[in-house]
Amino acid sequence: MRIIKYIFTPNYVKYEGVRPINIYLLRVLYFLMFVGVAFDAWKTIITHQGPWDHTRAVAWCVWEELRDVAEAGAGAVATE
Repeated sequence: MRIIKYIFTPNYVKYEGVRPINIYLLRVLYFLMFVGVAFDAWKTIITHQGPWDHTRAVAWCVWEELRDVAEAGAGAVATE
């Protein structure tokens, strides 16, 4: 019961008044984005055959960059 109260109470010392449940949910979301996008984007980029359509190439590179941003976000949230 104490842990439930802790995760729903704003933490002004560690998270600047943000509830820990919000931090934990962000970590899970960033991790799922990192894992979900990483496999699909890299598989498509590495196994592509023939010339790229410019629009599709940019789209897949943006998805890969989103994975990198999610990784950086998860790292930033985890170190707080």
